[in-house]
Amino acid sequence: MNSTYSLQDMCNSHKWLGHNPNHTELNAYHKDYRQGKDNYEWNYKKKAFTKIAYVKNEQGVKNFVEKYHKDHMCCYGLNPRQKVFQNAKGYPRAALESDIAISQNLFIDLDFADKKYLDEKIASLETILPQFDEYFLNKGAHHPPVKAYTGQGYHLLFSIPRIKIKDHPDIRNRIKMYQDQFREEFSKTFGDIGIKVDSIHDLKRMVKIYGTTKKDVGRLSKFYGGQRHEDAGLRKHLLAMKLSEPTLENKVVESIKELPQLFKALLERDKRLQELWSGKGKSECSDTSRSGFDFSIVKYLLKTGMVTDINDLSAILTHRPNGAVKGSGKGESYVKHTIANAILK
Repeated sequence: MNSTYSLQDMCNSHKWLGHNPNHTELNAYHKDYRQGKDNYEWNYKKKAFTKIAYVKNEQGVKNFVEKYHKDHMCCYGLNPRQKVFQNAKGYPRAALESDIAISQNLFIDLDFADKKYLDEKIASLETILPQFDEYFLNKGAHHPPVKAYTGQGYHLLFSIPRIKIKDHPDIRNRIKMYQDQFREEFSKTFGDIGIKVDSIHDLKRMVKIYGTTKKDVGRLSKFYGGQRHEDAGLRKHLLAMKLSEPTLENKVVESIKELPQLFKALLERDKRLQELWSGKGKSECSDTSRSGFDFSIVKYLLKTGMVTDINDLSAILTHRPNGAVKGSGKGESYVKHTIANAILK
């Protein structure tokens, strides 16, 4: 084991993901990366742009980590990529949410908002992990979740037989509901010891490679899984869940028919706007959720004066393909709240 990474954990966790024969997307986030096009020269000088690669085996993961781990946080995608995605210049690019064709892994991230007395808090979390096993076994799962120590908390990981997104386009919302039910069940327990449950449910989600460290944390993560056992029971449970009916506010949002022509023209020529619209161009340390990019788009449009009309901004958020309205079922109140926050901040 290297002092800054564990080859065994890296290889075991990648094998467990079960991406073969597809590709695994790897990203390396530089510790000195600065967000925004105004920082291009800085990032170029520091060689701080995100490094992206696609691999098909554990050797590829090992080579990537060995190359970048000293000054980067190295991550892999939870779900497989069916091909190597490239930008217009032929270089590898990060997958978009719309690029993901298969869902076969899901996880729940248990972290602490306050890092004071972290060791004691993690020890408290470890004492209640068996309760979670019992809960999930009573909620459709045939196997308890695999555990992974992150350095700041734990991940609970589940593997399921592959679900094709084209056949079940609402699977993301089903996973979100399953995780929300878990959060609600243990809300008092989580509140008592200060646990926060990650609310990001993107199918393209990147996770720090187990067996590596995050530079500002300095703790080696650990993967406790063994052989991959795909949980057919959990898959069946997810697909049988009854999703909530669309709310009145969602129906109001759907009444907005199209993007403003002005915005379409801006999107064709403004590279920074293209990045944000596609869910790219933000560091891992910032909010990279759907709603986080929604906010950044509105903030950018207001700051530059490109679009200031409230109705136009509402239409833009409503029709963003990877946004929180289309992707997470958010409604009119969310749109209004996001615009208001962007104006005030």
